[in-house]
Amino acid sequence: MAVADRTIDAVIISLYLIATIGVSFYRGRKNRDADDYFFAHRSLPGWALTISMITSSVSSISFFALPAAAFAKDFRNFTPRLILPIVGAIAALYIVPIFRKINVHSTFEYLEQRYNVIIRIYASSAYLILQLFRLGTILYLLSIPLSIIFNKNVPLVIAVIAAIVGTYTIRGGLRAVVWMNTIQSFVIFSGCVLCFIYVLRDIPGGIKEVIDIGLTNHKFGLGTFAFSLSERSFWLMIIFGIINYGTEHTGNQVVIQRYLAAQNLRQAQHATFISSCTMLPVWLILFFLGSCLFAHYQIYPDQQIATMPADKILSHFILTTIPVGIAGVIIAACIAAALTSLDSAMNAVSSVILYDVTKRFFVKNNDPERDLKLSRYLSALTLLLAVIFAVIINLTPKECIVDLGYILSSLIGGSLFSIYIIALFTKNIDGRSLIGALSVSILVNIYLALNTINLIPASIKLHLHPNAAMIIVNATLLISAVIITLARRKILPRKTADFGRNTRQ
Repeated sequence: MAVADRTIDAVIISLYLIATIGVSFYRGRKNRDADDYFFAHRSLPGWALTISMITSSVSSISFFALPAAAFAKDFRNFTPRLILPIVGAIAALYIVPIFRKINVHSTFEYLEQRYNVIIRIYASSAYLILQLFRLGTILYLLSIPLSIIFNKNVPLVIAVIAAIVGTYTIRGGLRAVVWMNTIQSFVIFSGCVLCFIYVLRDIPGGIKEVIDIGLTNHKFGLGTFAFSLSERSFWLMIIFGIINYGTEHTGNQVVIQRYLAAQNLRQAQHATFISSCTMLPVWLILFFLGSCLFAHYQIYPDQQIATMPADKILSHFILTTIPVGIAGVIIAACIAAALTSLDSAMNAVSSVILYDVTKRFFVKNNDPERDLKLSRYLSALTLLLAVIFAVIINLTPKECIVDLGYILSSLIGGSLFSIYIIALFTKNIDGRSLIGALSVSILVNIYLALNTINLIPASIKLHLHPNAAMIIVNATLLISAVIITLARRKILPRKTADFGRNTRQ
């Protein structure tokens, strides 16, 4: 392919990035303090928040890794997502009103009000690690096609992307993030459509042929319906989905920010429910794109595919099959998908560092101008940490980045779901009981982590799928919290055992 051809792609990508930076600077000019920077003065319309919540989930993880999961295996990684509309409905009805009512800046601040600072530190630390991993994953996946286009190594591309994204995100704050998400959604949609057009055009039987090849090769399976903790069974993945998306809607600062940034409660509820229902078909389309790619390479074998990591398949197809110019538009869509999650997660992580670390332990007084500057510095720090995570991910052996993310969520996210369920829906479990239960669940989590990486003696090793770890740890915390609470109620005089009566704010 001529150099000039790739220059056309580079020009298209550059123009898109310049436009993105320009809009973000325009939208970021209104920020006056940290509350404005992180919550847009609680003034955003519901329809814009709906689009932002959808596009924040359709990152480069979705754009590259979901087709890769379907290409390499089947639709088992789609199974947890089936539960999202139900979780979204429950969140809209019960969770959103709680967070709209209480006066907090983060979900972790609420945990301290409800329990104590130890619970807050544990939950916020786990969240920060997982979100930094997610930011690193997005940067890594986006770097793959760009490294091919510009013939540069992945770490260098990661650093360049980070510099560009930093220019775009640090300035704007949540207001710029949400409005840019609405624009980027159209770019993402256009890229998906173009991908389907070009992957299907050379398949003789079209979609029917894709389905036939997929059925023949068992590519549409959702997992065995026999319940098992040792393999990725349907019911294991459904329970995992409940915990994963339940945690998203109760403990993910990206989502909580949008609850709080809406103009009113009704708009926040509508945004939460509609976005949860809309994400399902979006993800289904991306999984089916992986099925189309599998069918394409069954019909037109490519020797490079046999030794290529699944996460690079879509990039390979775009850059070897789709005409230049059009490929640039699709890569711009990939960048848009990455930016929608990068800016949201960066803004959320930096808000947690500000409110749950800096202002909680180090800077007590309020200074709007200083806090706004500090917010931007923390956004830059967040991006630097994300780059480090991205380089580590690039160097880590892996079959599929989605699986790696699930494993990390299980081992580090641990019992966050149960903590929020207890905090939001119970009254009789107090902070001391929860700390005791958390201690038990952490010990179980350590054992399961060692079990997953095969550092446990064979005599006590359990044959568990990594996704089962999160289920076991959350169940452990719930059961332990109830047992400890009942035990303390029997041992302590009733007057001295205040089981949460006055801890809810």
